[in-house]
Amino acid sequence: MLSGMTDYLTNTPGIDGEVTHFEVFEVPKFQPTGQGEHIWMLVEKIGLTTHELVRRLARQFNVSPTRFGYAGLKDKHARTIQWLSVWDIDPEQAIVSANNFKVHMAMKTARKLKPGTLYGNWFHIKLSSNDARPAKETLEVLEHRTPNVFGPQRFGGNEEIGRLFIIGQTEKAKELMRTRRIPRTMTRFMIDAYGSLLFNRVVDRRLKDPELKGDLIGRFGPTGPLYGKNVPLAQDKAGEIERQVLSSEGLELSDFSGKGKRRALFVSLKGLETTVSKNELELKFFLPKGSYATAVLREIQKKY
Repeated sequence: MLSGMTDYLTNTPGIDGEVTHFEVFEVPKFQPTGQGEHIWMLVEKIGLTTHELVRRLARQFNVSPTRFGYAGLKDKHARTIQWLSVWDIDPEQAIVSANNFKVHMAMKTARKLKPGTLYGNWFHIKLSSNDARPAKETLEVLEHRTPNVFGPQRFGGNEEIGRLFIIGQTEKAKELMRTRRIPRTMTRFMIDAYGSLLFNRVVDRRLKDPELKGDLIGRFGPTGPLYGKNVPLAQDKAGEIERQVLSSEGLELSDFSGKGKRRALFVSLKGLETTVSKNELELKFFLPKGSYATAVLREIQKKY
C-alpha cells in the first residue's frame, strides 16, 4: 500500500494490467530570454533520477554539480522532459546525448532554476488492461477531485530517516543516510518525506469518515497540514483528525523546525483527455506542482 494510505476516494472497481507508457513534460514559471550567464537545457531522460542526471551532465561538462539548478525532481522510471540550468558554459557545448538522456535545446538566460519555480507538469499515460472501461466512471470523479496525496516516489524509507530527525535522533538519522549513500544535502527532503507521510494519514482518515469524505468547505476546498511549528490546525472533526495523527506519533507542533503550511486535500485534472477501449486506457492531463500522477493511477487501479 501507499505510505499512510489504506482507503480510496472512489468506490469503482480497479482495472488490472500495467502502465505501458508514462511521460512527464515540465512547465516552468519562466522561459529563457536568450541573454544571461545561465544556460537552460530542455532534457529528455529515462532511467535516471534528476540528481543522477545532474551528476552525469556535470562530468560531461567538467564542472561542479553545484552549478546546476532544477525546478522539480522527476521520477527515475518515467520518460521525463524537464528543464535544467547550468552556470557559465557554452550553449553549443550543452547539446549532448547518451543512452538514457538527450538535451534537445539550450538557451541563455539570467535566472538559475530553483526548486518550485514551475507551474506543474503535463502527463501522458497508457495502461494495458483486460477491460479498461470501468476507469471511465472513476475518471468522472477524479477530473474534479483527485486525492492530493504524495506518491510512492516520495518515500522508500526516506520518511523513516525524517522521523528520526524530528524526534531528535539526529546521529542515527545521519548514520542511516551515510549507509544508504544519501547526500547530506538531502536532509530537508528526508524531513519533508516524513511530513508527507503524516499528510497522507490525514487524508486517509478523512476518506474513512462519511461526513468528511465529501467535504468541499471553503473557496478552494478543504486542506490538510504539512506539520510545522506555526501551521494552523482545522476546527471541529477535521481538526480532531489532524491532532490525532500528530499525537499518534507522540509529537507536538513545537517538535518541528519548519513553519509548516496547509496543502489542498484534492486537486483537479486540468485539460483531461481520455481514450478508453476494452484493452487500453490512455490519459493526458495537467497537475500543479507538488501533485502526483500516481495518485490518479492509484484510484484507477486500486492495487496500492
